[in-house]
Amino acid sequence: MHRSFNLAAAPYFDDFPFAVPRADASSVHRTFKKATRLLGWKRQGEKEKGGWRRKFVALGALFNISRLRRRTHLVVESKPGRREKAVTVIDHAVAANAITKPMVDSLRGQLSFAQSQLFGRLGGSVFRALDGLERTRPAGLKARLASLRTQLGAFFELPPRRVRCGRERRPVIIMTDGAAEGAHFEEVGVGALMFDPVSASAEFFGGRLDAATVRRWRVAGQDQVIEQGVAWRVVLSRLAWGDVLKHRTCIHFIDNEGVRLGFLRQVASHPVTAELQERFWMAEAALGCHTWLERVDSGSNIADAPSRLDFELMLRLGLRQIGVPIMR
Repeated sequence: MHRSFNLAAAPYFDDFPFAVPRADASSVHRTFKKATRLLGWKRQGEKEKGGWRRKFVALGALFNISRLRRRTHLVVESKPGRREKAVTVIDHAVAANAITKPMVDSLRGQLSFAQSQLFGRLGGSVFRALDGLERTRPAGLKARLASLRTQLGAFFELPPRRVRCGRERRPVIIMTDGAAEGAHFEEVGVGALMFDPVSASAEFFGGRLDAATVRRWRVAGQDQVIEQGVAWRVVLSRLAWGDVLKHRTCIHFIDNEGVRLGFLRQVASHPVTAELQERFWMAEAALGCHTWLERVDSGSNIADAPSRLDFELMLRLGLRQIGVPIMR
């Protein structure tokens, strides 16, 4: 289609969406029908409809391109009925207090497609909840299914994704760092700074994690909680600067490569780290923010100072100090 007819198409299995100017829509539709007939392809009746539509389903998602004429953005959201299908499977399992492997596989397949087309890096907690679900004893199954239903509802109720197509504003810059000090690394500090080149605003915060939270994070005699602390700071930055990040791009610098890759791959062996990764990507989706997570060398990370409660450099550079956000 691309080479033979110079058409902008994105075929995926049996989906053939085209992007064309309104004046060319009828001609493109006729060309596609004739081309498929020459190839001997069978179409399911007249399922495909010619003409220009600003809101349509393709590739398992619902697209709204009504704002493209103003060169602003297109809107992508979940295909209608996808949430209902997944919830129906769970409701049947709750009613029978049993779930089979084919039912779990069906859920996994539906959610895998939704994740690849819409959720992006969200969904790690749901896939973990599906692991071994069919082997759960009846006494604990209802609780697991209820938790899974709640998680699904949270994903599908997120606002639609906005993909900017016009001139993009310069990205927000965020740097986070932390420190674990004390005889038993019980003093966990957090530092973060934000610079917005559009408004020329620059802010920072610095503080310490309370001792009760540090104890809760320690698993099976674990002493260090550096990984959890780094992930915690990344999430706190979304709480602190959510208004700035709404529908913006962002470059977020982290000086811990393991944590950075964990966020990108949604891989975590520690339950707290997994929870924080999920909270970060949920916040990203809710804000409509598009973040590039980048590595920065520890010696070049100026967020180190506020994480040790040293604010002199930040204030000398003219950054405004804000309070440490409270994460519940």
